[in-house]
Amino acid sequence: MGAQITERPDGMVVQGLGKAESNGRLQAAHGRSHGDHRVAMSLAIAGLTASAPTSIDETACIETSFPTFHHTLLELLTESR
Repeated sequence: MGAQITERPDGMVVQGLGKAESNGRLQAAHGRSHGDHRVAMSLAIAGLTASAPTSIDETACIETSFPTFHHTLLELLTESR
């Protein structure tokens, strides 16, 4: 998607593109969660700002921690219009 990601012992740091590159928008991508609910949800949120549609493999894992994620996200997007 174009963001810079630095791994840390306790997580990661994600640095966005800034306005200079791609008008500040992430690039569309095909992401893989590798079965990690946190990665799947992060990709879904990042995909909202991408320059074109983004797809994600293995999203059923989201049920682990946020069973209503899809519904809640759609509800938020509908309310913001």
